[in-house]
Order: sequence, then structure tokens, then C-alpha cells
Amino acid sequence: MLSEKQKAWKHDGGVMEAEIEKFVGPDLWRKLRPYIGDDVQINDGLIATREAQNAPLLIQGDLDSVEDAPVGYGLAGFWGHGINSYAFYFQIVTNNLRIFARLPYGGVYMDNAQCQVEIKNYLSALLEFELNDLSRHDTFTAIESMGWGHYRVEKQVGDVYELRDSFGDAKDLRKRLRGIETTDNLVDNDTHDSAIWTNVAFWDGMKRHTGEQQMVQRFVDDDSSYRAWVEHNPTGFVLNTHRVAKSGYLVLHIAECSHITRFVGANPTSADYGKTCGPVIAELNQWAVQETGGEPRNCRVCDPLRYS
Repeated sequence: MLSEKQKAWKHDGGVMEAEIEKFVGPDLWRKLRPYIGDDVQINDGLIATREAQNAPLLIQGDLDSVEDAPVGYGLAGFWGHGINSYAFYFQIVTNNLRIFARLPYGGVYMDNAQCQVEIKNYLSALLEFELNDLSRHDTFTAIESMGWGHYRVEKQVGDVYELRDSFGDAKDLRKRLRGIETTDNLVDNDTHDSAIWTNVAFWDGMKRHTGEQQMVQRFVDDDSSYRAWVEHNPTGFVLNTHRVAKSGYLVLHIAECSHITRFVGANPTSADYGKTCGPVIAELNQWAVQETGGEPRNCRVCDPLRYS
């Protein structure tokens, strides 16, 4: 991402940093700022260290590159694309921390005032957890990206705790972070490499959420995975159905159709509806016939059949 703009990073005399400070609040920014590192430059609403400027991690598809980010990588600010894929970023890599926070903010259909509150709460709790609950010898990974999360603590003695869950809007975040280190989340020592970034199961799990599977996928009671799919497949298609798909209601949309993206802040798959998603209309049509005996109708707003 931003490859065409990599030469556009420049110094701005602190103007962009002032915008970030105003957004999160001066007290919180004063505590967060040292983690970013020195000699930052700006580009398109972001500040970044030299280590982050050549390969900023900005979209869901970049999640499987977090392992490659070098120590000294630091990035913060605002960036987005499309209709609703906008976020506030806070990303750092130190000797014992890898934080990839991409938190919803700025999209057309978002409640941005509420998003700002949740961002400040999330970053505050994350900071308190790092300062007060982690040993200085622990290695901590926190990945929170548009409703999908993955958290990991590696202890000096070799125990590894791992949890896949989204904490972005959690009101009891610090308590939930403390809860990572339970026996339920303990990774079997016989099945993991002691080096966090060579753990095959960890990164295979990440790739399942970054669009490497090209097939029809059904989402019911799985809002975070659905949002992740839409985020990484903006040119894909979504078949909106009732929770139990029936031939009487099968509506085909493009992934970023306003009729379905407005549910980003709600419950797109855990209330009255389910979503069947795929990269090709023909596959969704086939799924509908096989599962319900009916054929989808075209959304009149986004008109997905014009892409077939």
C-alpha cells in the first residue's frame, strides 16, 4: 500500500501529531508518543518512522506481514479507502511488543463519536496492561483490526497464551487482557515453536482472515469474520439472507453496497440475517440453488450483475 506515495513522506513540523494529540487527548498521547519513536515523517494523515515508511501495514491483507515488521517500526494516524474502510492506526514494534491497532473511525456509516470514545478506551487499557500487568521479560502481541483480534503473551519461562477475539469495543478491556493468561488459552508446548514469529498455527490462522481462501463462505453469528472478509474483498459479492436461508429472501450485493455496509456498527450476521460471500457471482447463484432451491435477485442500488 502507498507504494506510489513512498517518496512523499515528509516532515510537517508537528502539525499531524497535533491532530492525533487532539483526537486521543494530550494526556494519553504524551504516554503513547514515546512508543512510536523519533524522526517521524507524514504522509496522507499518518506519521511513521523510517522503518514503517517503506511498507506501512494498512489493510486487512497486511496482517500476515506483521511478523516481518522490524524493531523500530512505528505508525499512527488516520487512513482509509472505499466507503467505510477508514480507521485510526497505532502500530509499534519493540523488542517485546508488536501492536497492530487498526480501529474503525471516519467511515460514512460509522458512529464516529462513539468510535473515538472506544479508540481512547482501547489504547488507554492497552497501555495500562503493558505497564502494569506484563513482566518486562514477556513478549506481547496485540492485533486488533476492524472487528477482528488476535492476542498472544509469551512468558520468559516458555509458556505461550493465545486468544483470538476482538476487544476493540470492550468496556472491561484490561480485565479481558489479564484473562489471556488462563489454562484455556495455554498453547500446547508440543505444538508450538518457542519463537513467536515462527509459529505456523498462529500465522496460518492469520492468513485465513486475509483473503487467501477463495471460495464461498457463510457467516452466521460471526460478525468479526464477516467484516474482515468484506474489508479484504471490496470487489467481492455478498448474498444477504435470513439466518436460515430460504428461497423467498436472497438478495445479491457488491461487498461495499451501502445497503449492507451500514451494518458495520451493528450486527450484520448475529441478528436477523446471515451472509454468504464469494468472489464470483456464479458460485453464489449455485450455492443459493443448492441450499434453498431459489435464485438470488439483484440489489437495485449497487446492481452487482453489471460485473457478471
